[in-house]
Amino acid sequence: MSLFRNAVLSIFALSLWGCAVDGKHLYVEGKCVSCWQDTFKKDKSDYEIIGANNYDIISWQELALEGLSREDNLNVATYGEDYLTYKLGSNSDHSLTIHGYTKRNELTYRRDVKKATEQLESDLHKHQLKPIYQITMPSTLDNYDFDRQEFPVDYTTGVTLEGGKDIKLLPKEISVIFDNYQDFPELKMPPHTAENFLKGRNQKRKLFIRYIFEINAMTTQSSFQSTVKEIQFIDVVPKKYYQTRKEIEKYAPFEAIQL
Repeated sequence: MSLFRNAVLSIFALSLWGCAVDGKHLYVEGKCVSCWQDTFKKDKSDYEIIGANNYDIISWQELALEGLSREDNLNVATYGEDYLTYKLGSNSDHSLTIHGYTKRNELTYRRDVKKATEQLESDLHKHQLKPIYQITMPSTLDNYDFDRQEFPVDYTTGVTLEGGKDIKLLPKEISVIFDNYQDFPELKMPPHTAENFLKGRNQKRKLFIRYIFEINAMTTQSSFQSTVKEIQFIDVVPKKYYQTRKEIEKYAPFEAIQL
């Protein structure tokens, strides 16, 4: 049997199995052929595939619902107006004016607040924190360290999610703190690879980092603690939501590191 055919069969076998032995992954041009094509066959809440890009993106709404779900003697109607405001979206002027609510159609506004309250109640009933979330943030690389053979990475220690400046009772912003940010890895590569890496980027040191993390605790309604499980380095500006199967290779990381 030819060497080429052996290689093809090996890759095919690995793709059927879904992952290589002892957590090792077979990379072809920076992509793990034993993982990428299987990502969307997995449950979105099932964290086990390095480099996966199908986890729910963390949102202000998700954490606002979590905060309300922990509130004693919750009166949902209290937050109906805020929920409507969030759904409408913020603007430079007052959102209720921008979206057509004036004194002339106060009844319409009250009707929509009632609908928003009912939606909030429904969303709270269905709400449950996911085991794993993802968020993608812009970053930069510092100058290459020849002694350590790595690019120091400009990481964030957490993210701030905005609900809108016109919100009155719910937190306008909710912070998610990464409690293990000191363990985040640098981007390692030998000098010749680093040189080609920079040439391919036209000497730009910008990139995007996808953080795969779990929520550990709520310290206040506007602050949560989390632990990052995996760091993914990607080059493509991400879309807001997780990608379709057709786009999975485009948005796959060129390197993913589990912590």
